[in-house]
Amino acid sequence: MLKPTPNSNVNALSMVDHKGKYIHLTRDKCGSLSFIRFMMGLKYRMGNVWKPNKGLSHCLLLLVIHDVEERIKEADQAEEEHTWIVFASYLVLTCVVALRGNEGLMLELQGLRNQLRVKRPNHCVIVLFRKLKGEEEYREHQIPCINITKSGINVKYTIERLVQVKEDLGITSGPAISDPKGFLLTSRDLDARFHEVLVEIFERDKSLFPPTITAYDDVIESYRVNRSLRRTANTRALEEKVTGTDIDLV
Repeated sequence: MLKPTPNSNVNALSMVDHKGKYIHLTRDKCGSLSFIRFMMGLKYRMGNVWKPNKGLSHCLLLLVIHDVEERIKEADQAEEEHTWIVFASYLVLTCVVALRGNEGLMLELQGLRNQLRVKRPNHCVIVLFRKLKGEEEYREHQIPCINITKSGINVKYTIERLVQVKEDLGITSGPAISDPKGFLLTSRDLDARFHEVLVEIFERDKSLFPPTITAYDDVIESYRVNRSLRRTANTRALEEKVTGTDIDLV
């Protein structure tokens, strides 16, 4: 049984052993039962602060893709070029087919290479390998996608370039969104690139962002690859008058 100790430090959290002796667990004031109960009451009374990540407008998305492409062209080291090519691939493929951020990390290199060998006139196939939400086993997922979107995003070229830069490093299988050694990148790695580009765009033209975003910290807090790209895809679908049924199906 946990109870406050009667000793001088009333904020210590203690328990009574089988001999009736107090054993101190912590003397941290924030670890006392009274403080824990206070925080629980505060949570029930005030609720949680929820700040959902924002999606990009389509104009801002295209500008982000353009700036990433410029970084690829200007890269003076192969590793830097590789890093931006991988990020561009994650950005384009995750957004165009409305993947969740963690699903974008499931892009599988061998599957992408195999699908590129199949000649298709109007579409390509994006391949994921992992256990998706609601599934019990890992398996390959094949998602058809148009080669070039209505606004000019070249999905097929993005895949071809990613496969080629990996082949140049001798990597032909495993996670496609990986570092030059083939190790899977993390959302934190991708967020760092995402924020770098967004902050630079914000510095050039703040009008591209919602009025609630007034400083660099707001940009970093409001945009994350795990949620922002999925919301960007959803917003674009609504702008193009895609029905809610079709959006839910995707």
